[in-house]
Amino acid sequence: MAALEADKEGNSVTNSEASLASEASESGFDVPWASHVTTEECKCQCCGLLEEFTAAYIQQVRGSHCGQFVCGLCAEAVDEELTRKERNMSIEDALKSHMTICAQFNSPERADRTSQVLTEVVSMKKMFLRRMISSPYASKSKASARTLSRSSSSPG
Repeated sequence: MAALEADKEGNSVTNSEASLASEASESGFDVPWASHVTTEECKCQCCGLLEEFTAAYIQQVRGSHCGQFVCGLCAEAVDEELTRKERNMSIEDALKSHMTICAQFNSPERADRTSQVLTEVVSMKKMFLRRMISSPYASKSKASARTLSRSSSSPG
């Protein structure tokens, strides 16, 4: 749901319009209502995403999520957590549950493990390619593949 803010003439302005207006005015385009719309950076308390939002939107999200600002994706995950659980769960419990999952996912230990696994995969791939290139069967297999293939003139 997009938060609304009023421009100088009283028209509604969404976050995306405010963002576009600020980008356009920074690029030198004249956007008459851009000077009135203010945005501020806010960090998601779950995943750490940092984005610009209008103050009205930030206040609306914090009001519906126990005073915590959560990005749209995390808000959807919290809502899914609420509907998925069979027992009655409060928004606060669903938010804590999702924050725990995000903290585990973004943990430095996990990043270290992922980095180690990727390093091992790259090393194994290099080793495999070296073996293929230096193998005496590499040139023979190419030659035999050429002799075993059908010619285009033979009947099918």
